[in-house]
Amino acid sequence: MVRIGFIGTGNVARLHADGVIQSRHAEMGAVWSRTGAKARAFADEFGTTAAGSLEDLLSDDSLDAVCILTDSFSHAEYATAAIDAGRHVLVEKPLAMDPDGVAALRERALQRGVAIIPVHNYVYAEGARRLRHQLSQPRAGRLQSIWALYNQQHPREFGEPDTTMREVMVHHAYSLLFFAGRPDSVYTTASNVHFSNPEAHDQIHIVARYANGVIATLWGSFAGDDRSAHPWTWMVKLMTTNSGGTLQWDVIKHADEFLPGWDDAAYADSFFFFHDYVSERVLTHGELPLSTIDDALDAACILEAARRSIDTGVTEPVRYRD
Repeated sequence: MVRIGFIGTGNVARLHADGVIQSRHAEMGAVWSRTGAKARAFADEFGTTAAGSLEDLLSDDSLDAVCILTDSFSHAEYATAAIDAGRHVLVEKPLAMDPDGVAALRERALQRGVAIIPVHNYVYAEGARRLRHQLSQPRAGRLQSIWALYNQQHPREFGEPDTTMREVMVHHAYSLLFFAGRPDSVYTTASNVHFSNPEAHDQIHIVARYANGVIATLWGSFAGDDRSAHPWTWMVKLMTTNSGGTLQWDVIKHADEFLPGWDDAAYADSFFFFHDYVSERVLTHGELPLSTIDDALDAACILEAARRSIDTGVTEPVRYRD
């Protein structure tokens, strides 16, 4: 069993804890939060212990890996501390605020000889793996187009500048890499129709282009739910010359969840699939993760180009950090 410690005990940590507990190959280790009372309550709920300090957690030799589950702006800080302590690190997206930050984490982990694995949970979902496998077979023919669509209304006060790009379009970027590899360029438009802060984009549309003619349409909205008969809450559609396939949420729904999207079983299950796969196949048997630190860096470069395109109003090349 791979024993995983948590840094951060907020909302997303609950999904991770459920995923670890369901896994046959992972178990909960100690947890730490800047607020001790929250860490103790979380530990009691999920049957583990609360570390007295960050240093105590990182020096706990019973841990095989540490999962960084704090706010986005502190991911790099805590990942760096875990790497320096010689721990394998699982880091929620985004790993850092820009490509330079992700590259620095990659170099630091390489120097210390530890694994750093981005929590790109969408691509670990069973349906995502099946879709990629089936449409990579010769009988499927050549990939032609990709569609990735997200519509989940969040509270008006939730949005700040870059929130939608940082928190939802990053999913599109790493999913695009998973299914099709690196695009060459992106054209991006964005608007505000819902968030209270008029400087905060709540709708973003990215068109990603490939040298071989593939076009990807990436749409992300925190502005409104899709209340149609067949909602595009989260959907990925791939079209090839001979085949096609769709990965979609909204198949199994639960009541009384308090955050947008948490009522969807496929979303919750993606955390289980992530921890089960990483614990058994990566940390135990040494296989590569489905989304590597190199993928996280490429995703950061795609979003960097998308931000430039919003500012310039033209198609921007993606400047990868090879």
